Amino acid sequence: MSNAFITQENPVETVANNTQAFRRAYKRLNSGEQKDEQKAFCRHYSISPPAFRARLSGSTRVSDSELAWFEKRVATYFPS
Repeated sequence: MSNAFITQENPVETVANNTQAFRRAYKRLNSGEQKDEQKAFCRHYSISPPAFRARLSGSTRVSDSELAWFEKRVATYFPS
């Protein structure tokens, strides 16, 4: 038996964390890269630019898979 704690974030915290991470990744890019990645995200998820901006502002939820996809794309601009 383990004494490890299992923590679960409530849905509101997850939405806020995903939005913050999404915004942080977006802000790492210059303006030209931001436009390119916004278009790629909109095309990949079949959404409009206003829907993208809603995710960026926190008005609309950023899913875990959307965040992972976006962070992976942003990481390609910053090779290790």
